Amino acid sequence: MITDYRSAFIDLAYLVSAIIFIFGLKRLSSPATARTGNRYAMIAMGIALVVTLADPSLHWKAINVAILVIG
Repeated sequence: MITDYRSAFIDLAYLVSAIIFIFGLKRLSSPATARTGNRYAMIAMGIALVVTLADPSLHWKAINVAILVIG
């Protein structure tokens, strides 16, 4: 029995995102389907980004420091 539904949802969303990335990479193998492959990859990255930002264990201080160092 799953007691922490939020972490289960996060894990499932990461799995879906990874599967969409794989399909996107497969579509990039041909010039005729490369546009849809890019779209799949953008959708997968959007899902991964939203799920990452929704994670309650996210360390915002570390992210802010990384942004300051890089930018």
